[in-house]
Amino acid sequence: MNYRRSVFNRLSSWNAGILPARRYRLLSRLVGVLLLMVILSTGCAGNNRVRQVSWPGLAVEDNVVYVADVSQVLALDTESGQLFWSYPAQPDAAIGFYATPVLDKERNLLLAAGFNSRIVYALELGDTPGLQPIAKWTFGGAQGQFVGSGVIYKDDLLIGNGDGSLYAINLEDGSQAWVFDNPTDRVWATPVVLDDVVYVASLDHKLYAVQADTGALIWERELDGAIAATPVIANGALWVGDFADKFYQIDTATGEILWEFEGDDWFWASPIAVDGMIYVSDVGGTVYALDIVEKVAVWSTEVEDIVRGKVALSADGSRLFVAGYEYGQIHALDTETGQKMAWGVIFDDPGRLPGDLVADDERLYIMPILVDEQVQAFDLVDGKMLWQYPIPETK
Repeated sequence: MNYRRSVFNRLSSWNAGILPARRYRLLSRLVGVLLLMVILSTGCAGNNRVRQVSWPGLAVEDNVVYVADVSQVLALDTESGQLFWSYPAQPDAAIGFYATPVLDKERNLLLAAGFNSRIVYALELGDTPGLQPIAKWTFGGAQGQFVGSGVIYKDDLLIGNGDGSLYAINLEDGSQAWVFDNPTDRVWATPVVLDDVVYVASLDHKLYAVQADTGALIWERELDGAIAATPVIANGALWVGDFADKFYQIDTATGEILWEFEGDDWFWASPIAVDGMIYVSDVGGTVYALDIVEKVAVWSTEVEDIVRGKVALSADGSRLFVAGYEYGQIHALDTETGQKMAWGVIFDDPGRLPGDLVADDERLYIMPILVDEQVQAFDLVDGKMLWQYPIPETK
């Protein structure tokens, strides 16, 4: 993996006496996060269930939690954590599910992509959540691993791949509608669509605007660093961060850079936008609240941990939740001031939290790794644990 080597080269080229000690330690730890992908691709063969070792994907739709759990896709009840079904019925870690599943409500399909298998599976759901799905079709035309999730556009699933391509897959039969292969490095970010244009970010430092019906290139814009984060569209512009510690506002029509914000470290997490504000964190653990109208940072707060996953908001918008990777702690911040708030509990062995946080109107969902608990749900108001999966056996 050229990118993994570049991380090591970047670290080795910096002298600890020159680079600030805090950042040197954080970047050294980040190499460990990247190496989890190696563990996933080389140490998860076989048909036995394994503990999560890389960042997993989770989505909540219609009172169901859909989980990419390496060896299976799971469907859980949002209120109790009860398992509705798993696919395949027997765990198969060789598939490597961890890109966030995508629900196609129109066709009643759940789209799940395998990292190791390099296959997209279209699971036809039953009329009730408890019915076991069947594979309606599979797409195996990609040459690399699926890391990021996809997005539905009309009759296609648009999804990036480690081979540097963006694929448009027909949702009726799984055939390839078109492929965009201009990127020269991996596409880890989820594409976003606005007005029949799909925007895709790549580790080759570039953002691309592509005609969503045909895959034809409209424009491309090179940024200063690799882009792993999914852009967000707000106030008619694209907003995204890169591995050069910068966060950008990009004109959707031309690709012109309209504004740059300098952070303290790599922007790996995807931002969220609401009410004229963007909330985003860098890997060094600094969380930023950016006023995208005035184009200023309203506040920034350090959580003193690596942060790779997307933050989440409470239903009333008063709390911002941030997942610390190394220490496995969820931090609650006041959205007005950025001050840390009392929330939740601290576990003796919380595992680690590399993935995105997901919230609905009542609960916050997380997927810890390197522990037996695969999914946990917390009350948004007080942080009380509501359930975890697998459900602990009663003694």
